Amino acid sequence: MTIESAYAIATRGVLAEVQRGLDVFSTSQRMRDPAALALRAMRSVLVGDVPTAVAVLRRAADHAHEPVRRYLVDLLVPLLVSTEQLDDAERYVNAETDVGEEMDAPYLAARSVIAARRGDDHSSAQYGADAIAAARILDEPFMVARVLQRVSLAAFFRGDYAAAQEWALEAARAYERVGAYRSAAHAYSVLYAIAHGVIGSPDVARLYATRIATNAERCGDVSLQHVGLVAQMEIAAEAADERRLNSLRVRLLSNPVNEQFRERFSFVLAEALSNMWMGRFEAAHAMLLNLRGGETRSRPERALCDAMLALCAVALWNLDDVRRYVRSAFSTTAEHADPESLYDARRRQVARLMAAAASVLTGDAARGYRSLSHRFDPNGLFARIVSAGGMDERQTPELLLGYARAVNAVAGAAAANRPKAGLTPAEMQILRALPSGTTINRIAFDFGKSPKTVERQVQSIYGKLHVSNRAQAVQRARELGIYA
Repeated sequence: MTIESAYAIATRGVLAEVQRGLDVFSTSQRMRDPAALALRAMRSVLVGDVPTAVAVLRRAADHAHEPVRRYLVDLLVPLLVSTEQLDDAERYVNAETDVGEEMDAPYLAARSVIAARRGDDHSSAQYGADAIAAARILDEPFMVARVLQRVSLAAFFRGDYAAAQEWALEAARAYERVGAYRSAAHAYSVLYAIAHGVIGSPDVARLYATRIATNAERCGDVSLQHVGLVAQMEIAAEAADERRLNSLRVRLLSNPVNEQFRERFSFVLAEALSNMWMGRFEAAHAMLLNLRGGETRSRPERALCDAMLALCAVALWNLDDVRRYVRSAFSTTAEHADPESLYDARRRQVARLMAAAASVLTGDAARGYRSLSHRFDPNGLFARIVSAGGMDERQTPELLLGYARAVNAVAGAAAANRPKAGLTPAEMQILRALPSGTTINRIAFDFGKSPKTVERQVQSIYGKLHVSNRAQAVQRARELGIYA
């Protein structure tokens, strides 16, 4: 089998075809023949073992000569980019100075992606335009789709979402027409990210997530199928669709072939949200603590874990932990990476909102609302719908409903767990009136009591709170969360 034939099979990404291609090689050939190594690497990718695929292709490319090497490098570079090995990806691409007319377009597209990841938007856009022009001249449907897929990914990283949508949709449809279902799934993943993070439509995002899973299932890529299923699970959790969330969980857990999805940030976060809805805050706390400790977590992901851990601490009324996690979430979200992925930008915003909610629920409303700058709450919506009693789900955007439900579950638990310092209901009523600064006579009039009765109750409050004046009583009550 020629390297050109192996490349065609590998880029189609259908497991059965890859295996049939490998079957023509003997055991010894599979260890040294470049075409066999290309197919071995793709088989590893299709079963979810990307590190092995990268290792096989590196070895093959490092020992190959032209024109074989150009095909191996074109298979390797996307894997290096997806695993954040940009320096190596750039080195391999730049080493190929003469790739030939048939490979010029995909190499230009690969350069467009790398430049976008580097933050060089101008070069990325130019490489992308050149790649599309070169591909159109070839007039080979699969190669055009391959180039469009890469260029759409580059546009996505540049933040040019309109172009990214246009090219990704064209690529996905072209791939489906020629039966390249794995590539179609990857093209739909760009569309999913935009629908979820930019458009904010659960229905559109769910459609593209379903297309990812369906196309991955068609080509036998279980790992990629789980990407689509976890994406659907993420939407269900964020939209508070408990029925769909449970159905997707069962579907994922019923397939033991690949368990990588259990390590995915979105999967564990969805599980934590579900547990919070049901009042299982200690279980959610354990999940989030473990999730936060992952070595590959981005700063926005850690910030979101901190914010959700703060909410769990509110529910359990552990104010020291609340302050610690809120402080960490605020500090981390104040820092902004440039460039920042769409996923990280969204998680940074949600983290800030949830940390603010934790502050409000514990009586520190001033700090909570003050933290919501225009960048995090551009229309002031969150500041209007969150209060000491929770969040107004009727006004909450669809893809924040799951978080609103968690906040409301926390508010309910906090009300039950919040210490009352032995105060009677009547004393609580008086204590809540103290921050207004009104006189004893006015408080007595408002509640239909005599001034002496109110004065006696105020002294009782001071004693139970171990304070000596009104200002100290108000401060102590805030610390205990009595005003929340």
